[in-house]
Amino acid sequence: MKKTMKKMVSVMTMAAMIMSLTACGDNKTGAGSTPTEKTDADAKGAATEAETPADTEVQKIAVGIGNILANQFYVNEDGELTGYDVEVLKAVDELLPQYEFEFDQMEFSSLLVSLEAGKIDIADFQLSKTEEREQNYLFPDECYDISSTVLVVRGEDTDVEGFEQMAGRKMAQMPTANFYTMIETYNEEHPDAAIDLQAIDSLPVADALQMVADGRIDGTLCLKSTFNALQESMGLDLRIAGVMQSYDVYWMLQKDATQLKEDIDGALKELKSNGTISELSEKWYGEDVFAN
Repeated sequence: MKKTMKKMVSVMTMAAMIMSLTACGDNKTGAGSTPTEKTDADAKGAATEAETPADTEVQKIAVGIGNILANQFYVNEDGELTGYDVEVLKAVDELLPQYEFEFDQMEFSSLLVSLEAGKIDIADFQLSKTEEREQNYLFPDECYDISSTVLVVRGEDTDVEGFEQMAGRKMAQMPTANFYTMIETYNEEHPDAAIDLQAIDSLPVADALQMVADGRIDGTLCLKSTFNALQESMGLDLRIAGVMQSYDVYWMLQKDATQLKEDIDGALKELKSNGTISELSEKWYGEDVFAN
């Protein structure tokens, strides 16, 4: 759409300029051939100048985004992809007319593979910046969210305040998620009080919470904002035992996408300074996560 509109403006501009220049030539009757030749040359040059910016391609940016994460990205009742992450991405796109973001929902396991293979330009899944990831991918300097990881248990398990009380109890996470790594690291550091960690390749947060409520597992890690949203809609007897980690959230780009990184950083800085990020945070989380 951006490219088509630019070409239409180019054609209309060129036609108007040629008509104007032709009219000027007619008014100079008897002035000889030289002015006429100059006018034609000017018209040709002006037309070329008008075409140059209009022919600039709008670069399409493939955004790989998670399939469902309450408050961040999901398909609503109208069949529209929405959520905090989606709206921030669209706000960034509005500030960058040289790009057109196109969204493609996918499982987390496919996200990094698609980014590395060049099938997508941006990966969005509430990702943290790690040394290992920085070796293979490029991160903007600016984060777009701040997330809190919480330990969720049944409401009756009032003795649990953190990992220490989960020794020998069952927890389940996707093996590719940050949450799995957190528990795995804890187990390595506390071999005598290890958590019974189960790896499930595809485990939506709603399913994990239901497993806790049903007693199939004793706890799970998820984002605080996701738990709050699902707890309200699912009506489960669960509680937050503790906040295990808070971290800045980034998009990941292809390793050589330095220009895209710079443009995204500039857009995010503007969205933070003009209050848009805070407004979206209040809308989706009920609080401004950047306020502290």
